Amino acid sequence: MKQIICNALIELKSLQDLLTESSSKYFGSKLSDLVGVDTIPFIMYTNEGVLNRMGKDKTKDEETFVTNFFRIESIDQKRYEVQVSLLRPLDIKGKDTLSIIDLIKLKKTNTFTTIDLSNIHGIQPLDVDYVKRKVIVEPKY
Repeated sequence: MKQIICNALIELKSLQDLLTESSSKYFGSKLSDLVGVDTIPFIMYTNEGVLNRMGKDKTKDEETFVTNFFRIESIDQKRYEVQVSLLRPLDIKGKDTLSIIDLIKLKKTNTFTTIDLSNIHGIQPLDVDYVKRKVIVEPKY
């Protein structure tokens, strides 16, 4: 099972790299500039359910948060491990949420962790719009 998960993550990483590393004679060096995103967010599943990790948001006074949303950074095929960065899930009010129903935006962070793929039984890529949305809170009058 871990080989299948590893292969799926390699494919997902290849697609993500295509966004940031592709170039075109007429359209420039980064497809990510055209698409507006350099991340393909995803969820990982274990036997117990969705994999969660705790992180610190270094841009917000070291606030801690819990997430089950990730960005692939690198894959070690020999050790069956993936290094991911944690994506901070925010609702419409800019507050942390783990509910996919309330999820409006996934914020990139500088928090990284390594996941052993022997415990992972599934992955689910998410819509890239979660990464590029802006949370706009307008004041009430």
